[in-house]
Amino acid sequence: MQDGIVASRPQNAAEAPSGGGQLVIDSLYISADIDAAGRFQCGYPRQPRPDSAGLSAQLQKSKRLSSLSRKVLRHLLTHHDLGQFDYTVFCSRFGELASIEENNRCNVAREELSPSNFSYSVQNALAGQLSILLGSRRPSSSISATSFVVRNALMDAQAFLFDQPDAQRVLAVFYDGDLPPRFHAEFAGWPRDYVVSCSVRRAVPGEAGALTPTRQFSSPTVAAQIGALLGHAGPVANQVIYEWE
Repeated sequence: MQDGIVASRPQNAAEAPSGGGQLVIDSLYISADIDAAGRFQCGYPRQPRPDSAGLSAQLQKSKRLSSLSRKVLRHLLTHHDLGQFDYTVFCSRFGELASIEENNRCNVAREELSPSNFSYSVQNALAGQLSILLGSRRPSSSISATSFVVRNALMDAQAFLFDQPDAQRVLAVFYDGDLPPRFHAEFAGWPRDYVVSCSVRRAVPGEAGALTPTRQFSSPTVAAQIGALLGHAGPVANQVIYEWE
């Protein structure tokens, strides 16, 4: 595992930081297709994706990025100054499921696996790709979240902020790509092709908009959790939807 990449599991509610441990959202961005945006019940104006000519050159440093990784990295590089965060947590229900499916197909057919496809099929590949792309050694983690994508990521961010007194901000990233066709019926109600990212910090006692991950994000559906996230972000957040390219 590379320096600066930390593998960790989400904490249980009993292990969450004591003393309140509330968070506040400083900024929030959404990239989604129309279907996912509708599931989040987001009433904010839909806008076109910004010009990405400069980003294309930056992303070419990693030519073998998967489609999902490229979408997430483009989102992060467009909307955030990544150097301001002390920690980044990535959280996904399915991760690089398309790559995993392709590897399984090759195994069954006794075909040679693609080295790049294999290396990008693990759940924490995106954190490593971002670290390499930016030349950053700042810590990050990746979580396979089952249904509780938002809750578990914010619990991880909460634990880091209250365990590291000098830390100021954490970037939480929630994402999933399209699913292989054979999964469409089983997960028909699950939003696909979206990235949601938000900057979180410790709340000042009594601060408006403060949230506790275990309380505010208990719904077992990611659409409801992201809808609640939008509600807690409030007017100070940059709540913007961009269509996928």
